[in-house]
Amino acid sequence: MLARRSFWLGLVEALIITGLAVFFFVLKPEWMWMYSLHEKEVPAWLGPSLFCLYPFPYVASYFIGLELKKAKAIYAWVWAGAVALVALIMHLLILNRWTSWVTTDEFIAGMRGGFFTTPLWIYLFASILIAGLSAAAFLYLSFERAAEN
Repeated sequence: MLARRSFWLGLVEALIITGLAVFFFVLKPEWMWMYSLHEKEVPAWLGPSLFCLYPFPYVASYFIGLELKKAKAIYAWVWAGAVALVALIMHLLILNRWTSWVTTDEFIAGMRGGFFTTPLWIYLFASILIAGLSAAAFLYLSFERAAEN
């Protein structure tokens, strides 16, 4: 299972996203907590230690998908769709939070920062780029495997 190129491709993507998260945590810790916590109230060790967990959902989801695929191939696609749908819903529910670039106190007071006037657009662009490259690599590997058979 670990010899699959798809696993390593996804893990690289998860590590790149983790690196972006670390970058933005250093740049704006309050944004990383989505204004739910005051950054000063969070122990200094907690933020960086949570980044160690970032790749875990990918790894767990990958292995769950493999097991579902063994049962029936469509189950793996349903799983992938469910994970994508949950991620989309989660982001839509907190849209006003991740498009703001203010302090927690300013957010609570109703102030909102401009998304494209801040470095946040880099995260969005990089995420879209990574997703696109991953999809292209996945399709390439799929067609390569189909050609071998």
